[in-house]
Amino acid sequence: MLKPIEIEDLINAVNKAAEKRNKTLPNPQLELLLEQLRPQKNAITRIAFPTTESLHFISITDIVYLEASINYTHFYLGNGKNISSTNPERF
Repeated sequence: MLKPIEIEDLINAVNKAAEKRNKTLPNPQLELLLEQLRPQKNAITRIAFPTTESLHFISITDIVYLEASINYTHFYLGNGKNISSTNPERF
């Protein structure tokens, strides 16, 4: 817009901007992220992994983080416990 501003031109510019804002397509990456965060039917909620003693099953939501160490993976859980999984290729 150029000065001096005409009221009718200002109204048209604001309306045009509002229309464009309403017609903007959603960000596909954001849509994909939101879809991944929604709970899924039949989603895997627990995993199994071997240790030197047995096979353990834990809920995925209990895992805080994992740490790799040569032939082991250390699972750090929300309850403060940690479990070391052996390398499955050794069996």
